[in-house]
Order: sequence, then structure tokens, then C-alpha cells
Amino acid sequence: MNKMISVALATSAVLVGCGGSSGGSGPTPPPVYHWQMAQVVQKEAANVASGCIVYGEVAGSDSLVWTAERAITPFNILFHDADGSVIKTITDTELAPDLKARIDTAEIPDGGFVSLEEYTEGVGNQQVYMFSVQKEMLSSMTVNLRNGTRTEGCLSGSRFDNTFAINDNAVVDVRDEQRSAYFQTSYTPDANYLGGRDGSTDIPVKSPIPPRHDVLVTAFQNFDGERATQLEGYGFATSAHVFDKDLTPKDPLQLEYFGDQVFWEVDAGLELDAGSAVLVQRKNKNYLWQYLYHGEPLTQFDDAEISFWAALFSGIDSVSNWQFESFVALDGEDISVQLPRGMASIAGAGVSQSCAAANYCIDYGRSFSPADFAVQRSYFAAMNAVNDRLFVQTVVGAPAASQVIPSPSVVDFALGESLGFEISLLQGDAESETASRDEVQFLLSQSFDMESVDSNYAYANGMISTPDEQQNLLNAMMKQGALTVIQKQ
Repeated sequence: MNKMISVALATSAVLVGCGGSSGGSGPTPPPVYHWQMAQVVQKEAANVASGCIVYGEVAGSDSLVWTAERAITPFNILFHDADGSVIKTITDTELAPDLKARIDTAEIPDGGFVSLEEYTEGVGNQQVYMFSVQKEMLSSMTVNLRNGTRTEGCLSGSRFDNTFAINDNAVVDVRDEQRSAYFQTSYTPDANYLGGRDGSTDIPVKSPIPPRHDVLVTAFQNFDGERATQLEGYGFATSAHVFDKDLTPKDPLQLEYFGDQVFWEVDAGLELDAGSAVLVQRKNKNYLWQYLYHGEPLTQFDDAEISFWAALFSGIDSVSNWQFESFVALDGEDISVQLPRGMASIAGAGVSQSCAAANYCIDYGRSFSPADFAVQRSYFAAMNAVNDRLFVQTVVGAPAASQVIPSPSVVDFALGESLGFEISLLQGDAESETASRDEVQFLLSQSFDMESVDSNYAYANGMISTPDEQQNLLNAMMKQGALTVIQKQ
């Protein structure tokens, strides 16, 4: 009998910091973290010096890439008490020349916060952007400044491996023993880099020639012109199989056939979108195995070279209006997907002064149960009634129905016109009572929109990560299984 695995994992919201003791050597000192201040910028790829970070290509451009430079701008690093009041300020001039803030958690009370506070020039009339992280969620990271005055010094680090230099002539042939209806090729999990056709020869592969790593080829029984269903075989094509369709064909790929079917279901009201799919990892590369369609089981094969399998269920709960992404680590058993019970719309939520813990908080009412989640990210934008200037803040911390808003230092805040807010929640590992660094940073990485850094309301002051770092965080979430939900107002 197959076991039903639910991704609605109730995770304790009682979070603890790093620490402990080791073999009689005394208590471990409170951890010290570092925030590297930087600004993401667009540059011509040819003008990015060797050793400088390259995060990726700019969408819609053949030559521009995203890189980062050390940024000098009016900003402060703030330490807060648990009620959001400021207890210490570190100015940007104190961080020169490397613009790296040292955060000693011994200086921060339990439940307190650390904030990056950006502001425009002008005494008492600042436009303010804040990025705040609760003490128990802190880690070392690179933090983007949205309005920096850039220096010439770049941020050094790993470079984006341009695996997307597609050769339009790249194809692969397979031995079609089952007379399959459709063959799909996956060079990465990104849907933009999937190929396929309804024949076993000259199957498009969206990769360079030769490919920098293997290409997954999957065979399906049915294809209706838009979607392929009933996966029945697969193989990994190497550079010995991928060739230029205008040149002499290479040897066809031999596929493996027959696998175990895994059945799945989602709660009534959960509507899957086109991003729902099964991902596999092999040789530290991820691939899109098959899309998930209602009524269509997924197929797993016994392959020792595949490190792990994970299903990504993505969509919206039509009842509560929460968007969701649920990673389910697959082990050959049937699965069932649901959201925690009792989730409701946040339409009635808002910024409030009627909170006991702080001057201002975001009151989410009973739209969710904090005990069901491990990490919470809140974002809101409003006009400051004190000076009628924009005030934007992101707060990451322990789940709470009443989220403390850490105070700015450069200007008083009083709520004026509300411009909208959103909340993101992550369940994480049900076997742990703490939120791991990976869980927190995964949520932060999902909340940073590099393509919108010039937008006034963009989530642009926060943690930025390299493709390698993002890959490692994705792997961690795929292995353990994780549910994230988000709602905007």
C-alpha cells in the first residue's frame, strides 16, 4: 500500500539562534555575520573585468549582463530591539573601504532586528527604503542597495556560466523502440530551454554544440499538439549524441523504458499552473523531467545516477487566494498536496498602531496560523504622513499574525496612504524546530527581482545571490521538501 505524503507540514515557529557548547570548552560565542553592500548593475559582457561577479544575462539582450559594484549611497545599518526601536546606528562612512557591515549578534536582543536603511538626501525629508531581518534569521549575505552611487570597484566572485549559448542547429536522434509519440529534451529546468518534437530524428536540443553537460531526453506515449503525457522512457544524451542537423548525424541515443508510476492529488480548490513539473538532479545538474497534469501520474525510474527527484506543485488556492509553490521530495510513494487548514484572504490586513509589541505592526488577522510556518517575509509600501514621502520596507522574521515594523532612524514614520503590501511564508523542514539558513535565504532569493531593480516599488533592496548559490538553495529545498505561499494586496 502506498503511503500518502502531505506537504502541509506543521513547523514550530519557536526559533532559536546558533550556539551550544563543545566538549567542556565553554559556551560557543554568539555568531558574527557580515553583510556586503553592493549594487546590481547592467554592463556589456565584454566590459566586465575578469574576477568580477556575473549573475546572468539581461532579459532581451544579446550582450548585457548583470554584475555588481560596491555602492556608496546614504545608508545606515540599524540594530533594533524586539519592539523595533533603534538601539545602534552604523553609517555608510564607517564601512569604508570594503562596504562590509559586521553584525555581532551579542549586541542584538533576542527577537531584535538588523536593518539596511537607505534614504535620499535632504534633512527630514527622506524617501526611505528598509530591509530588516530578525536576529534569529540572520546570516552572512550580499545585500543590494537600490540607489547607490557606484564606484569603479566591482564585487569579486563566481561568474555566471553561460550555458544558454544555444546553437539553433543542435539536435539528437534516438532509437525509437516503443514508437513513442513525442520526445522532449531538457538542458536545464527552465522552460525556455526545452526542446522536442513528434519524431525520433532531429529532435531539437536547446544547448551549445557540444553541450557543456548531458541533455535529458524523455519519451511520451501521447502528444495532442500542446502537451506530452504518459512518460515511458528516458536517456541522457552526451556530446557523442548531440550534433549539427546540417552535418553528418551522430549515433542515436538508446533510451531506457518502463518505470514505476506515482499517483498524486491536490486538495479541492488548488489550481495548478503551467509551472508544475517534476525535476530531477543528475551529476549536480537539474532537469525538467515531465510537466504535471491533472489525472496524469508521474513516472520514476530506478536510476542510481539520479541523485534525487522532486515534484514542484505551483498554482493558486481559489478559495483563499494564496499563491503556492510546494516542493515534494519523491521516493516512489503516492503524494497528496494541500495547504494548511484555515488559510484565508489577507484582504482585511493592514498597518496598525493597535499592537502591544511596537509603535507600528502589520496586522494579518486570522488569515493564517503562524504555527504552520517557519519563516515569514512581509513587504509594504506607504506614504509617510510626516513628510509625504515614500516609505518601503521588507521584514523577515519568525511567523507572526502581528508583524513588528522596525523603525527608521533618519525620519519619523506615521502611516499615510497605503500603497500595498504582501506576505510570503515558508514551511520548511518539519523535523526541525528552527528555520535553517537555507530556508531563510531561499525565501529571500525568491523575493528579489533583478529585472525590476529600477522600479520605484521593486523588491530591490535585499539579499542577492549568484546562480551557484541559487542552485544550492534550490537543491536544499528539493531534497527536504518545502512549501511557500504568498499573497499580495
